Amino acid sequence: MDWQKIDFTNHQIALGALDKILKEIMDATVNTNSSMDKVGVFAGKKHNKKISLFFTPNATIVFSKIITLYEPSSCDKPDETEVDSLFSGDDNSWDLIS
Repeated sequence: MDWQKIDFTNHQIALGALDKILKEIMDATVNTNSSMDKVGVFAGKKHNKKISLFFTPNATIVFSKIITLYEPSSCDKPDETEVDSLFSGDDNSWDLIS
């Protein structure tokens, strides 16, 4: 499984799409029986009027029902200097990306 990325435009952010997915992810972490090993979510720094969320391969499995609603795309692992950690399961989030 690959890393996945979802891009949000300024317009989508203003309409609450970014807040909505983050709430859905946090709610899912409380209600999951899945292993949270190597699960991480990162936010790319604002670039070209958009923000991207990046999901580790295990996060794409754990949060698959949520992620698929937002038309994700496969991507390479992001550069750790270009993202902020939003969530990590049982691991140090920076260990997942370095």
